[in-house]
Amino acid sequence: MSEWISVKDRLPEDETDVLVWCDGEGWDKAFYQDGDWRDALEGFRIYNVSHWMIPPEPPTSELSGEITSLTEHTVLGLLTED
Repeated sequence: MSEWISVKDRLPEDETDVLVWCDGEGWDKAFYQDGDWRDALEGFRIYNVSHWMIPPEPPTSELSGEITSLTEHTVLGLLTED
């Protein structure tokens, strides 16, 4: 399982999606680029990041005899269908 890493100890590779912990605000999905933390979905700057971690593998379910990974994009697509 992934562990939280302090930004004082190490930063992720540029443009790698990670989970971040923002002091006083909670967690978000973000990436680090050119010295700034950015929201992974909308790209706005994120402040007060104290820790980050590589996201865990998504859950899988067996559907019609095939293993299908449920990704964030799949779930968001289902939620936004008309």
